[in-house]
Amino acid sequence: MLAWENTREMIKNAVTLAILDVTKIQCVYTDASHMCWSVVITQISPMDLDRSLHEQSYQPLMFLTGRFNGASKNWPIVDKEGFAILMAVKRCGYMLLTGKPFHIFTDHQNLINIFSADARGGVDIPRYRADRL
Repeated sequence: MLAWENTREMIKNAVTLAILDVTKIQCVYTDASHMCWSVVITQISPMDLDRSLHEQSYQPLMFLTGRFNGASKNWPIVDKEGFAILMAVKRCGYMLLTGKPFHIFTDHQNLINIFSADARGGVDIPRYRADRL
């Protein structure tokens, strides 16, 4: 446990958060496991979008994490991954809901298929599933 706390302190001290710049593009990176969820919100200059990922210059804005407790431990993984996105928008809406689009990055292919009309081929997802996400 002491090693975890030491690592956590080193990470907290190693990262400097940027101040929100509405002229930049906000990016939300989410992930979830069976036990936890996490969110990283960054911003990037519009000029960096044409560069390769390794050449882009992201500025961190916020880090969020949480654990699944009680009944949420039994949720399907798609709901857990969707919950991380929901928490990002709910807790950081002031950064993301500025009147212009923001980018969401997730490693869960089902969420990509659900929210991307191109990936779905225009097929509507069941309403109960969309409402839950």
